[in-house]
Amino acid sequence: MAHILVLLGPTAVGKTACIDAIADQFSAVVYADTACLYKDLHIGTAKPSAQEQSRIPHYLIDLLDLDQSFDAGDFFRHAQTICTEYAAHEKPLIISGGTFFYIYNFLFGLSQAPAPQPGTREHWHRRLEEEGLGALRQLLFSIDPITAHRLRPNDSYRILRALEVHYDTGQPLSSFPRPSILRSEHEWLIIALQRPRDELYARINARVEDMWRRGLPQEIEYLKKTKDARDDSPAMKAIGYRQFFMNLPDLQAVKTQIQLDSRHYAKRQITFLKQFPIHHFCVADDIKGISGHVENWLKMS
Repeated sequence: MAHILVLLGPTAVGKTACIDAIADQFSAVVYADTACLYKDLHIGTAKPSAQEQSRIPHYLIDLLDLDQSFDAGDFFRHAQTICTEYAAHEKPLIISGGTFFYIYNFLFGLSQAPAPQPGTREHWHRRLEEEGLGALRQLLFSIDPITAHRLRPNDSYRILRALEVHYDTGQPLSSFPRPSILRSEHEWLIIALQRPRDELYARINARVEDMWRRGLPQEIEYLKKTKDARDDSPAMKAIGYRQFFMNLPDLQAVKTQIQLDSRHYAKRQITFLKQFPIHHFCVADDIKGISGHVENWLKMS
């Protein structure tokens, strides 16, 4: 059984800085962040720096090429292997990142819905290109209205996943049970970092400005020319990258769109946090308080 701190919080709240500040209390960090998985994405991902990664081992960063896909099942299997390897370590692990869907499934376990059959995923991606997301969402309403009402209109990954399940099994995704009890394989401490909304949004805007100064538009051009980055590349779906493929009028419009989409993403993350059994809500800069919660948790374990 591994002891695991799950450190949650919306984008730009300060998760990476917090991890760096409390790193000495931990054995390793498992990153749950779709964008950080891609080894050619740097400026737009806000990955921990080389110096931050040198403090303790960091996992599930720089793992994939641009055209490779990764889902919650992949994350579960990779993270479970790492946590099992560290279970005997005297210090706990951290799991943190912005892809809350990965973390939620790791905490509670994967849905009982089967993985897609060979060719199914390609079938629905082809239909997405031909018909558009709106048409596929309406199709989902006709075959699985429970799931369709639960998903955001632009959540292409989960809309396609629901269609895949029905295509392969003839049953709606909503008919497969969703685990609701924390897995007992590990010992959990779940902390959510917080900031006032206006402060968080200001940090998001400033982060995007910093990405621009560091050369995000040039990174995109490099990826297009040397890595064949395209709008249908899985890696280019990440915020900070997909906006460059949206036919916006100029780079200023791209930057503004990234800031807007990042703020909207943070808002959705804050809503998603309500689904987690949070043990402590902490001000993001209260490192002493966060460290104290960890110490007390380990004493009681």
